[in-house]
Amino acid sequence: MAFVLTLVMLGKMACQKSISGIRDWVKAREKHLRKNLNWWKRFPVNSTYTDVLACCDPQEVVEVIKSVISKARAKEECGTEPSRLLAYKEEEENLIHTAMDGKTMRGTLHHASENQPPVHLLALYEVETGITIAQETVESKENEITAAKRFLEPLYVKGRIISSDAMHTQKGWCAGLNAYDGYYLLTAKKNQPTMYEDLHDFFEDKDPDSSKW
Repeated sequence: MAFVLTLVMLGKMACQKSISGIRDWVKAREKHLRKNLNWWKRFPVNSTYTDVLACCDPQEVVEVIKSVISKARAKEECGTEPSRLLAYKEEEENLIHTAMDGKTMRGTLHHASENQPPVHLLALYEVETGITIAQETVESKENEITAAKRFLEPLYVKGRIISSDAMHTQKGWCAGLNAYDGYYLLTAKKNQPTMYEDLHDFFEDKDPDSSKW
């Protein structure tokens, strides 16, 4: 399993988007991989990849890949200096900056076919590692605010600071993040007029009572 997942990770990092793509990428480099990974057995076929992945928890796979990338980056940035590696490890234990953003997929705006409906995706993107930890399709009769509620799970929220644009400056969303030990970094604009005015008045006050905050 470890060997198959290693090949999957390498293929994904080489921008392969399917099992067959990963298999072909590996096959073209089999001699090189066999030597560097010290593997003497046969390489997996298409069904082997599928069977192994079916036994895995998707989020656990993401966490393992994230850990591998983080450790490699730490070694690259800190070299062999123990003090710097320790500092990097301590920094890793802090809150994880995660960006939430939505985009309409290129190629779904009638470029290829007039009948192709636009596909809009909302993603949670881990800024440090570059990994998309979750992704939701914004359905035709909903907006990003509705889709974002599907991210309100401890798995995606706990221990993270989630930043997004002003569209998601919503009381319900912020309360959901707090409920699961997450934090938010949001912009308040005039789409929330009452909140906007309250914040404006608060910062205009030269001597605010800080006993309650």
